[in-house]
Amino acid sequence: MSAAIPIVAPSPGSEQLAETPARPTKKDQAQRRTQCRNELIYGSCKFADSGCPFYHPSKEASVSFTTPPVTTSQPATPAPREMPSTPNTNTPSKGTSGLGGLSANVNAPIFVPKGFTPMLAGQANTPSSSTAPSTAPAETPTTQPTEYDYGDDFHFDYLDDTPYNKPNEITALAPPFVPNSQQTAEGYTPAIDPYAHEMNPYYAEEPVYPRQPLQYDLYNPPLPYMTNIPQQANPFLADDVREMLQRRSEAIMETSPVDYKLPDELHVYHSLVPIEPPGETRHPRVFQWPSISYKAISAKDGRPYILRRFEGFRLMHEAAFAAISVWNQIKHPGLVTLHEAFTTRAFGDSSLVFVFDYHPNSESLYMAHIKPKQPQQKAGRSQPHAPHLAEATMWSYAVQLADAMRVAHSHNLALRTLELTKVLLTGKNRVRVNCCGVFDVLNFNPAHNVIGFQQNDYMNFGKLLLELACNSTAAATNLPKSMDMVSKRYSPDLTKLILYLITPAGPPKNLDKLFEYIGSRRVLDELNAVSNYADSLEGQLMSELENARLVRLMTKLGFINERPEFDHDPRWSETGDRYIIKLFRDYVFHQVDIHGNPVVNLSHVLACLNKLDAGIDERVMLVSRDEQSCLVVSYKDIKSAIETAFTDLSRASVR
Repeated sequence: MSAAIPIVAPSPGSEQLAETPARPTKKDQAQRRTQCRNELIYGSCKFADSGCPFYHPSKEASVSFTTPPVTTSQPATPAPREMPSTPNTNTPSKGTSGLGGLSANVNAPIFVPKGFTPMLAGQANTPSSSTAPSTAPAETPTTQPTEYDYGDDFHFDYLDDTPYNKPNEITALAPPFVPNSQQTAEGYTPAIDPYAHEMNPYYAEEPVYPRQPLQYDLYNPPLPYMTNIPQQANPFLADDVREMLQRRSEAIMETSPVDYKLPDELHVYHSLVPIEPPGETRHPRVFQWPSISYKAISAKDGRPYILRRFEGFRLMHEAAFAAISVWNQIKHPGLVTLHEAFTTRAFGDSSLVFVFDYHPNSESLYMAHIKPKQPQQKAGRSQPHAPHLAEATMWSYAVQLADAMRVAHSHNLALRTLELTKVLLTGKNRVRVNCCGVFDVLNFNPAHNVIGFQQNDYMNFGKLLLELACNSTAAATNLPKSMDMVSKRYSPDLTKLILYLITPAGPPKNLDKLFEYIGSRRVLDELNAVSNYADSLEGQLMSELENARLVRLMTKLGFINERPEFDHDPRWSETGDRYIIKLFRDYVFHQVDIHGNPVVNLSHVLACLNKLDAGIDERVMLVSRDEQSCLVVSYKDIKSAIETAFTDLSRASVR
């Protein structure tokens, strides 16, 4: 007896449903959308025409196409999403499965053989059994889609060296997925209609994702307020900034090629190196005692300092060191910090040593602007230096030195070293007053007049500006001629400032009157210049952020490649995804030319590692050493393999 469903002509009332009440309830609506269980189990319902409230499809709609028997050699292919408008008139064949198999596979995805023309979009999709095809009633309009698109989320490991280039077969071999269904050993159970019964609302719990590390390979564009940065994007440090920092680093590590017979250790300092030739620095230009400066390293913190030694000085009063503690507490960008002072006989005499901060590659204003230099050769001709400083530079020096003098006077101290050879130029238009507190020890007097020394600071300040404006250390010897030169070169405001400072007559000078001559506009201009320069340096620092990315990447590669054994597998590093990593290592570092000579190309290495760190979609061909295997993979896949292998190693290390 055949188990096939007979095909008969549809009756006139087979597609009519029960009359709809005037106000149907939600339960009635759900029942009418739900297919009758008798239709699913027995193929027909004897109560279809006598009040059964469930949905009964028509006989014409229940007729579906039949497919040939499925064999193990022909994999199943999911049905396409978009169905063409061409109708299907296939009829069931012999050997169709019974109704028992139909109830288990009613909602499973349809098997579509190769070369088969799909059915209409509105018709039901009924799969065939593993032994023979069968027919089934059409599904309701609310059925779920019967195809699952694997997309790019389907990954597999290469188990051998042969690249796999047939992704369609992978999708065909994968088990079908049906939403809202439970897979069993025999088949698929019918999908449960969530609207068949009333239920309380259910909200699925959102998955908790672990926080991922930052993508350090993504460079950010310069911030808009960094006005000093060029418009062209430059991921590296600017050449002038790099050169300045390199020169400073070399100056810190510099050693003396000549043995000056210096002591190996002096107090807590060692590695003494003279800053200038001793013959030039021992002449007492400002102080009454000859002095020489050394660069030394502190044994306490390992930092470099400047030791200014005064030869043949005998300290008469221990109270002279009281001012050192006061100067040590002042931390100001316009002053070179004084740390300590001590006496020693390590040089064979009685010497007094002051310890200051070390600013590498700094020079005095005298060396930078006054001392004659060799003419520069440019385009085959000697180019003389600028005849005088720019007025903006003069105002910048004036604002910084005035602020340094304000800080010293506020602590009831006097600078007493506002002189061209004692004001250091430590950076671009950055000046600092050096040797502060030296006169307080050398010329110690318990009854000294601090107010008189502070008034001398104003006079020395004006003299310094006058010498810079005239580009001569003898400018103060002929004031009328020097001031006439200043009035011709600079603005009246700068001329009035210098006249105010160098004029000895009149009431005592004060800081309020000094800044009134300078003007608030010049102070704000200096503040703006400092802020812009700070933004520029911050932008340069940002370009060096995470510059150790390739080191971290090379470290991970070193942990993975050539690992002798892991997880009881001696060939772990050469199987699975790790084999791709090994081939990539050979591609980057072990390339040879046509003659078998090694190719040492740093640009190739850096380019490959940067692409790998970014994980781009560019593909690269990896060939084994015996040239028997060839893989074409993307940098994104290689990066994923490295992260997976390194994660496995990390988890095993914390067990």
